[in-house]
Amino acid sequence: MRCVTHWRKPGPIQIIKGWLDENGKTQERIYDVAVSDGRNIGADGRCKTPVGNTVDVATASFTNTIGASELGTVWTDPDFDPGQKAFYYARSSRYPTPRWTTIDAFRFGVAIPEVRLCQHRNVPIHHRSGIHRENDKF
Repeated sequence: MRCVTHWRKPGPIQIIKGWLDENGKTQERIYDVAVSDGRNIGADGRCKTPVGNTVDVATASFTNTIGASELGTVWTDPDFDPGQKAFYYARSSRYPTPRWTTIDAFRFGVAIPEVRLCQHRNVPIHHRSGIHRENDKF
């Protein structure tokens, strides 16, 4: 069980689980564990509705009126196997903002570049399970 919180206009909070399969290949699964703005997480652990966007590219601004001031949840891996070597990390995304090159282009009156938005990610938590010996390589 994991408790995850994020403050200051978070987008979704996700838990990423990685493990080695029976052939030694790295596998990964993403679970959406907290979302805002009335969006829902499906039975498959994913939110199908994309995060919102309030960026006005023409003025290189955004309104910051969507999302939650805080998101948090307690999550348990539905496929947890205590014998499986696995790692977990949590990440959260902020809502899109104008990229610095977009802001500068607007400020200096030049053409706005093709890449206009950015969406920052935070990666605050790491955890490994099923690793019991100092010499385990994972």
